[in-house]
Amino acid sequence: MTERDEINAFVAQANANPDDWQLRLVFADWLEEHNAPGTAEHYRDEAALIKRRLGHHDDQYKARDEKHQTTNRRVDKLHRRKERGQW
Repeated sequence: MTERDEINAFVAQANANPDDWQLRLVFADWLEEHNAPGTAEHYRDEAALIKRRLGHHDDQYKARDEKHQTTNRRVDKLHRRKERGQW
């Protein structure tokens, strides 16, 4: 399995399981290990937001939400590049 296949598998699982914040943390760790710290941060923030939505307490919700919006734009740009075959 190539690195791209692993990324696609993680993204597919995340999309299929929108409440699975733990999967996003595992993916974030994997991304960090594969030199993608910005994208890893996005998935960590997304996990925190999901936990908050599900009723888990997080004192840093507002800061994470703002950071998530910023990293979300960056990740969307990467996904668009991937779709155009520029990944």
